[in-house]
Amino acid sequence: MAKLIPITATPAPERSLDAVFVHGLGGDPLTTWLSGDDESFSWSRSVVQTCNGEAQVSAAALSQPV
Repeated sequence: MAKLIPITATPAPERSLDAVFVHGLGGDPLTTWLSGDDESFSWSRSVVQTCNGEAQVSAAALSQPV
């Protein structure tokens, strides 16, 4: 079962988009979406900037059976 981890907290009346980032097998719900030499750029947070702060962004933490 997936657990949603909020990346941003935009109130429902003010948002125009709900986005959920889903990592691949062996991935991490937060670090998968970082890039750059120092991993300072977050793809998931860039969605909020693109939508002028009107997006609710979450990451799905998928549990993998052993």
